[in-house]
This record gives sequence, C-alpha cells and structure tokens, in this order.
Amino acid sequence: MTEKTESRPTLGNPEEIEVNPLGPYRVIQTNAARSLFSLSRQTRFEPDKQAYSDLCEKFVNYLIHTGTLQFEVTGQIVNPDDTAAGIVKRKIPYIHRWTHIYRRSILAKFYQLSDHFKENPAPYTMLTLTTYQAGQYSIKQKGHLVGIEESFEIINEGWRKLRDIIKNRIRKGVSYFWVLEPHKTGYPHIHIILFTEFTDGEKQRITDLWSEKYMAGSAEHGVKFSFEPDKTKIDDIRSYLISYLAGTFVDGETGSKYKYSSTGRKIKNRWTTSTLLFNALVWQHGYRMWGASRDLSKVMARVIEDDDGEQIKWFKTMLQYVDNEEIGRVWENAIT
Repeated sequence: MTEKTESRPTLGNPEEIEVNPLGPYRVIQTNAARSLFSLSRQTRFEPDKQAYSDLCEKFVNYLIHTGTLQFEVTGQIVNPDDTAAGIVKRKIPYIHRWTHIYRRSILAKFYQLSDHFKENPAPYTMLTLTTYQAGQYSIKQKGHLVGIEESFEIINEGWRKLRDIIKNRIRKGVSYFWVLEPHKTGYPHIHIILFTEFTDGEKQRITDLWSEKYMAGSAEHGVKFSFEPDKTKIDDIRSYLISYLAGTFVDGETGSKYKYSSTGRKIKNRWTTSTLLFNALVWQHGYRMWGASRDLSKVMARVIEDDDGEQIKWFKTMLQYVDNEEIGRVWENAIT
C-alpha cells in the first residue's frame, strides 16, 4: 500500500529541497519508515535538537524516498564482429551510504582487510579521539558551548592535522584505518587502528598536539591509547570496525555473522534521535565516516569482473519507482 505525500525531498544537496524535479513522491509504509518519521518528529521536542529538526526531517525524507527508487539501464549487445545482437535491460538499486547494499560492500571490504592481516599478522595500536561537547569544559577552552555541528568541524580538522603528523613524521608510512562514530549524545568521536606501537614520548606528543596545539579535545579524556601485541587477535579488528559502523546503520544491524564485538558487546544499536542527528549532519556536509591509508585502501579495493563476457554499449538510464513506473530519464546517449 502506498500513499501520496506533499513532501519534496531532494536526491542531492539538501539545500535544493524546493527545486526537486521529481515532485511529490510515494511512501512505502514499512516499520523502518514509521520509525524514522517518529524519530524526526521527536527532535522538535528536544531542546538540544530543535534547531536541527528540519534537517532531520529532510534527511528522513531522503532515506525514505530513495528507498522507493531504482535505475533501469538499457544497452545494445555487440557481437565480436561489431554487429548488433539485441537490446538488454538491467535494474540497479539506488545506492547511497545508508542502504543495505552499501553496507554489504563495506562488510566485504572489512573481510578482505581481515584476511590480509591473517596472512600478514602485525601488532596494532587502537587510538580513540574525542572532542568537546556541550559542557563547562568546552566553555573554558573555547569560550562558548560547543554545539554538535561545530564539534564535527573540530574533530575532522584536528584528525586531519594529527594524521599528517603521525604518518609523515612520527611514524612514516604507517598503515591505519579509522571510523567516525556517534556518542550517545550524537557528538562524534573517531576510532583509529594503527599497525605500529608508539613510545611513551610519542603518545605524549600526540596528546599534546590534540589538546594544546589543535585544541580539539582534552588531554585527559580526548586521547586514549590501547596496544595489542598479540598478532593472533586480528579478528578483533573486524568486530571492532563492524560494531563502530553499526551506529550508521538505520536498523542497527550489521548484516555480519559477527554479532558480538571482541569485548562481548552485542553489535546492534537502533537509531535514537541523537544518532539520527549525527547521520543527518554527515549527510548534509558530506563527511566521510571511515577511511584508510593508501596501502590498506588497495587491499580493500574490490575487483569487479564481467562474468558473462558480453560487450554492451549502454545508451539510456531511467530513474523509476521500484514498481517500474517511469518517473524521469536520467541519461541517454544515441547508439552509434
């Protein structure tokens, strides 16, 4: 059952909400949709989130709208002698960072990373970076309460600077992986896995840079180190990363057989108004939620092979609702 709504979400920049060429759209009434709409309404009644209630509503509209869409691509099959062999059509889901398909692709990357370190075991250091929140300490350090939007700016800029120092000066060429995760308040923090061990002096330097030079967080609570010398615990890395990223999955499910983290915590965390706001800000500003050093990025890169061996010249892409109602031509190229 579907119904019409007068909301006009956008498929791109949230600021383009009034010029969406697709017009009104239909909402498929699922439990997930009802839960998201309920969360966005709740933000209007929470003092610390009221200023972002419109953004949360736009983000929920984006999630629900794109969940009803797919692409249909049309192509010309070409024989080895360059003669035409018929027309082929394929359905492609509308994919973004909050879809199940994207989730599965991330899990595949994590498995590839885990397999790599099973073959190339190495000790690693876990580093957690936390920034200011709306408390008295932020007033003391910054002269004002640090709001959640400002905290994103501080932690991203601080991590960018610190990362450059670590990989270029403190430990040149170090392999690393990082994940941006929300606190229960929705404020961001970053977990980093670095495949090295730091001396006490290097840890102090990193802490001083974070707290004093970059003023990105406190020395006492803003930087936390944990070293794991046991090379056989590589599966812990996979469960750590999956549990961290669970906060960006709408239903809290990772889709992985690893249901518990290495600390015994169940990897499931349905969204609250705080995690909704966290993800809405990630969407609005285009923040990255994870990243890796260049060498590990290559390890996780997926190689897509064409199993059918066909040569196809694609010439048209249509955007459709999932029930195949055509709603607009996205791209077309004349067959030559």
